[in-house]
Amino acid sequence: MSSEYSFIDRNWQFIKGDQARPLVEKFSDRPYLQGDRGIVRVPRDRWHVAQDAEANAWMNLWQGNVQDRNLDHFIMFDKYKPLADRRYEHAIELGCGPFSNLSFVGMACQVARCSLLDPLIQSYVSHPNCTYRGSHLVNNVVGEAPQIPIVERIASPIEDMPTDRRYDLVVMINVIEHCFDVDLIFDRIATILAPGGMFCFHDKYFSTEEIEHDLTYTYDAGHPLKVEMNALEAFLTRDYVPRFRRTISTEPGYDSLYFIGERR
Repeated sequence: MSSEYSFIDRNWQFIKGDQARPLVEKFSDRPYLQGDRGIVRVPRDRWHVAQDAEANAWMNLWQGNVQDRNLDHFIMFDKYKPLADRRYEHAIELGCGPFSNLSFVGMACQVARCSLLDPLIQSYVSHPNCTYRGSHLVNNVVGEAPQIPIVERIASPIEDMPTDRRYDLVVMINVIEHCFDVDLIFDRIATILAPGGMFCFHDKYFSTEEIEHDLTYTYDAGHPLKVEMNALEAFLTRDYVPRFRRTISTEPGYDSLYFIGERR
């Protein structure tokens, strides 16, 4: 872990070294640290800064992208084979970004229809390579992927999503860092996922040492939450029977969990 100061603002201006130190100290997310759980909740105004950064990234800096590591996730989930041999009547992807992972999931199983949720979804449909601009999902990477019908695009944070619907497949991949309340998120998911339904989840997790280092030396406007593994485990073991699990060290500073569980 580098001890050089690093500051990234909502416009992706990147400042390093001694110039970054006073900015890191001024804007630090340290006040939101909750013991051995990490940063699992931030105020909404902090979250709005993160959403500005996310919108700037996809709608200004990365307009030429055709995916967001969707193919990497497909491989790390063993091509979603744990979801195979079953038909899912209604799936939802939470925090879908401009490029839905459900088109890859549909290569392993049948998905009759899908809903997509992202607080920025009304902007993302204008991204040149958005995979859900029409009535069906498309896949920018694998041409033979099935085109799943889209029944609803929900412009909402997960924390505020409607809970009067039920789904038999919920997908949430690489989303938590961009959110504002982990407890609310997992409660919402447990509510909308029908018993026996499948939860497909991937995200980063951090150690106490890693979080302490980041709070001291870095500020990243786009990624306010940093969740420790024990906080993730508390939710996953509470609500789901594991059907697939893989943990990997992805780069210095954090590890990743790939998990598919069946709703108890």
